[in-house]
Amino acid sequence: YWRTQKDSDLFGIVAHNLGHMLAWHHYGAGKGNVSQDWLSEAVGYYISLQFRGVNTVYCKAFEIPEEHHTVARGGKEEEEKTVGTEVVMQGSRQVYVSAGLQSGSPFQALVALDLIDMKNGDLGKAWSLFDYFATQTGEAGQRFLRSLGKYSWDRGAFARKVRERGELLFDSQGQDVFKLLDQRWQEWAKIQIGMD
Repeated sequence: YWRTQKDSDLFGIVAHNLGHMLAWHHYGAGKGNVSQDWLSEAVGYYISLQFRGVNTVYCKAFEIPEEHHTVARGGKEEEEKTVGTEVVMQGSRQVYVSAGLQSGSPFQALVALDLIDMKNGDLGKAWSLFDYFATQTGEAGQRFLRSLGKYSWDRGAFARKVRERGELLFDSQGQDVFKLLDQRWQEWAKIQIGMD
C-alpha cells in the first residue's frame, strides 16, 4: 500500500514495484541469507527505465549531482515544456553508468550489500550491471542471476557455489567469475556512455 497524492506517479510506482516482484519471483532475490537488494532494486530501475524512460520511485534516494543535469534550463516558457522520454532515458543512463563506474562496489561486494548500505555508485552499478546481464549475456546470464538467489540461502558457501556455477556458465575455469563479469561489464558500460 502506498500513500498517494494527486500528483503521485502511479505508473512509476507500479513499474518500479513490478521490478521488485519480478526479481523476487524470477531470481529469488531477497529470500535468502545473503542480501540480493542490488538485484531487486536494479530490476525496479530497469522496468521503470524501459517502459517509462525515467525512474521516479526510489527505495533509497539516488541523489543526482548538479553537474549531471542533461537538459539546459531556459526561461519560464522553456521550463513548462516536457522533455522527451528518450532524452531523459539517455540522461539517466549517463548518470547511473557514470556513478557505477566511478564508485560502485566490486560485483562480489555489491551482491551482499543491504539496501541501506548502498551509495549512489552501488545503485547506479546495480541497474547498469542488470542491464548488461539482460541485454548481453543471454541464457548464461539469466542462469547466473538465478544461481545468486538459489545459493543465497547458504551464506558460508555462497561465493564458492556461485563461482563454481559461473565458471561453468561462462566457460571461465580457474578465473574468479565475479572479477571476470565485473571487467566485462566495465568494458561494455564505458562504451554505453562513450568512454571507449
